[in-house]
Amino acid sequence: MEFLKSELKLFLEIVKKEKRKGTYRGYLYNLQQAINYLQIDNKRIDISNYKKSISHYKPRTISKKISILRGFLNYLVDKYEFKIIGDEPLATVETNIKTIPIDSIKKALDKANLLEYTIIYLSFRLGLKVSEISAIKLIDIKDDYICINKREIPLSDDLKDIINKFVQKRSPKKYLFEKDGLSLSLAQIRYLMKRPFQEIGLNITPTQIRHSFVAHLLKKGVNIKTITKFLGQKFVSIPSLDADSKIKIQNYKAHPLCLN
Repeated sequence: MEFLKSELKLFLEIVKKEKRKGTYRGYLYNLQQAINYLQIDNKRIDISNYKKSISHYKPRTISKKISILRGFLNYLVDKYEFKIIGDEPLATVETNIKTIPIDSIKKALDKANLLEYTIIYLSFRLGLKVSEISAIKLIDIKDDYICINKREIPLSDDLKDIINKFVQKRSPKKYLFEKDGLSLSLAQIRYLMKRPFQEIGLNITPTQIRHSFVAHLLKKGVNIKTITKFLGQKFVSIPSLDADSKIKIQNYKAHPLCLN
């Protein structure tokens, strides 16, 4: 217990520097609660008791608590090479968030215009946030990868074809998705993502598309840490993604919209 308290103090110092004050308080409260249930034995950390202790919460609250715990666990794994016991159930909790069936996503894409199609496809294919989509500049798009918040995410042939088709048709100047020289606002992006789904009778949120990206990869057997790396979560030390062929191949083969 003293070891966990000592490491938690160091971890929270990192959080305090990189997160907002309110976020820091959330990490402090949840992790102080969590370490009371973690069991350590020969470089193995068992989180089973903690998962049981939070099972009565709503799925969204469970997901938040697990996400915070995962940050601390990744920190310990990187520093001491701990093995986490119970990480598969941990991933299952994450998917309690409502997701969108792949058939519904395909139907919505059939109803989408070129702009809507490209935005939805990028979101579900790469797990991008609305803010990340809005901020994509043409200079961020390279031959084989796209730069998203300092992450270099590899582009498969189908993604490159869709982006190239969009650029040829719309001729953007600075941002991939723009109007009058300015990037589309977050509200505009959200509207464009939701409209095709409304046409097939579904009222979704853009966050559900991102969660569906994670859920579908988990169901295909992709390791949760690989997905975390791909999404660019903090406290995971990795090389540039375009150089990590295992991440690239694993993601593309598992993704339900993969055309290759």
